[in-house]
Amino acid sequence: MIVTRPVLAGTTTRALTTGSRGSVNGRMQPIVLLLHGYTDSADTWRAVLSLLAAQGVTAVAVDLPLHGHATGPERPGLGHFEDFVAAAIRYYDAGEGVWLVGNSLGGLLAARVAARPGLPVRGVVTLGAPDGSLHPLLGTLPLTQHALRVLLHLPVPSGVLSGAAAFGYNRLACGGSLDPHAAAFYRVHLDRRRMRKLVRAGGTVVAQLRRVGTAPNLQPGVTVTQLWGERDLICPPSAARRHTSQVVPHMAHCPQIQVPAWCANRVMSMLRESAAETHHEMRRIG
Repeated sequence: MIVTRPVLAGTTTRALTTGSRGSVNGRMQPIVLLLHGYTDSADTWRAVLSLLAAQGVTAVAVDLPLHGHATGPERPGLGHFEDFVAAAIRYYDAGEGVWLVGNSLGGLLAARVAARPGLPVRGVVTLGAPDGSLHPLLGTLPLTQHALRVLLHLPVPSGVLSGAAAFGYNRLACGGSLDPHAAAFYRVHLDRRRMRKLVRAGGTVVAQLRRVGTAPNLQPGVTVTQLWGERDLICPPSAARRHTSQVVPHMAHCPQIQVPAWCANRVMSMLRESAAETHHEMRRIG
């Protein structure tokens, strides 16, 4: 796995990539850009990246602003996150376009940025992303933020705070499937200072989403497939509104942690279908 430090829309981030480009069905494939969720990092995709690398797929996972090893303003808004994703699409496109695969916040950003004209987005797959309207659980964020602000000002060791965050992440988002190795990757980025910034950023983004909504109009030719876990406690299937939504049995909020092989197979199927459609279209034109 290759680690780089690109600068995207003014944010110095960290990117994990599978390496050189491969082909599917004899054709060069588009890049797969993997976007993580709130408080997470590119590390959440490590298992998926390894599986895709074994299949010769070129995929990149990046740290969103203020997450993982990425820099960012004190209180980034929705536009800052979207500009970052748009810059990543332009940066990694090698002429074949980009497929976006996003979990939670990453999925929401992927769908919103795919609605921007002029970007080489081939398609979007979201995993447990808010759709249509914010789930009631997110409506409690202001109260949760207040409680977290109080907690973060108490003399509680940072290790205890990050451990509590990892415990909640495991139970709420990963269906209890977070192994110690993945938990260590999650905890390492969550010191007290970073957690304070994430709390502020989360409040800003949710407030903006309440005004503008979560589901923009898509560009023609861009397919968005929404996948929901049957056991997702954060964005449950009842929040699914679009006809392209699919509910996956037994899956929680973060399938890249819970069932990485399923995620990798889904990406491979997506690339094969895209390559077949491109081949058919070229034959029709020819």
